[in-house]
Amino acid sequence: MEIDDTPRVIGELIENRARKLNNKIFLRFKDQKFTYNDMNHYSNQCANGLVKLGINKGDKVSIMLANCPEYIFLWFGLAKCGAVEVPINTAYKGGFLLHIVDQSDSRMVVIAYEFLDRLKMIENRLKKLEKVIVLGAPAGREIDILRIPTIGFNEMLGRGEGCVGVEVYPKDPISIIYTSGTTGLSKGALGSHNFWIIVAEKMLWYRDHRKEDIYLTFMPLYHFNAQVLTTLSLLIGEAEMLLCDKFSASRFWEEIRHCATQFNYLGAVMPILAKQPEKPDDLDKDTNRTCPKVSAETSWRYSGYMG
Repeated sequence: MEIDDTPRVIGELIENRARKLNNKIFLRFKDQKFTYNDMNHYSNQCANGLVKLGINKGDKVSIMLANCPEYIFLWFGLAKCGAVEVPINTAYKGGFLLHIVDQSDSRMVVIAYEFLDRLKMIENRLKKLEKVIVLGAPAGREIDILRIPTIGFNEMLGRGEGCVGVEVYPKDPISIIYTSGTTGLSKGALGSHNFWIIVAEKMLWYRDHRKEDIYLTFMPLYHFNAQVLTTLSLLIGEAEMLLCDKFSASRFWEEIRHCATQFNYLGAVMPILAKQPEKPDDLDKDTNRTCPKVSAETSWRYSGYMG
C-alpha cells in the first residue's frame, strides 16, 4: 500500500492523521476505545505536562508500564516535545533496571505503581534521575515513598493541551531501545523519527496493508515489535489497533474475534496456540461489536516475525 506525503516526524504524523481521520477509531483496549482525535488530544496533554515539568528537547524519559493506552499517549507526547523515550522491560529489577535508567541519562521515569518498589530499592544509586511520575496508584495508596520528587500521572496531564511548539526534525532521536542483554548488560539502540517511519512504511508493504485492517498486538509496548511493526505502521496506514494487555493462549481466540484482520507474533506463539484444545466457538465472530466491512481477502491475515 502506498501512503503519500507521510510526515517524517512522528508528532507531525499524529497531527496529520487526526485532522484527516477525526473520529475514526485508532485504539481499542479492553472496554475502552480512542479515536485519532483522542490520540492527538491526549498526546498533547502529555507533551504539555512533560514540558511544564522541565523536560526539554533531547532529554531522556524512561517508561516502565505494562500495555495500556497511557503508554502510547505518553510515547507520542515525548515525540511531540522532542524528548527521547527509553522503554524498560517490565520484568527488570535491581542491576538491570539501574543500568537502563542510569546509562540512558534519564531525567524522569514514568512508572506503574506496581513497579514502584523496584525503583525504591535502587533510588540511592540513581544520581541523574530528577522526577518520577506514577500511573495507576490505588485510591488511598501513598506514592510519595521516594526521596526523588514524585507526582501522579493525572496530575501531569492537567497542564495544557495545545501544541507545545517544539521544532522536531526527521533526524532527531525518538527512542533508545535496549537489547535483551543475552550476552551481558543491555545495549541502547538509538533510532530517529525518520528511521522508525521508514521501517513502519516497509512493514505496510510486507503485510499487504489495507486501510480497513485492524491490527491486534499482544506484544509488550516496550518492544520494537509493538511500537514500530504495529503502532506506527497502522498510524501511517490509517488503520485501527486492538491492544491486549499480554499474550494469553487461552484468551487468544476470544480477543482476536473482535474483528482483527492481522496480528504480529514471535516464533513460539504459533506452537503454543496449536496446542490449545479446540472450542466450539473458535471460529465465531463477536456479534456484539460493530465492525467495519471487511472483505474476504482482508479477513484473517497475519504477519509472522521471528525474533
